[in-house]
Amino acid sequence: MVGDDADDPMTEYLTIAQLSRRIHYAPQTIRNLMSQGAFRLGVHYVKPRRWVLFKWSTIEQWLHRESGTTDIPLTRHF
Repeated sequence: MVGDDADDPMTEYLTIAQLSRRIHYAPQTIRNLMSQGAFRLGVHYVKPRRWVLFKWSTIEQWLHRESGTTDIPLTRHF
């Protein structure tokens, strides 16, 4: 369900405003990611009755994948 508190770990589905507060991205940045295809309808979010609701567990996975691409390797491979 959509909760009133974005910090509540039990809130699985989040509005754009709630997601913005939780991941510290501006709401427009989230909308831009949607239009660019980084967040995909049916995967990262759903639109029941014209609302946009993000599935937190899927967004967490996306964040981990995104941060994994910027990690600095700790060893060299020759």
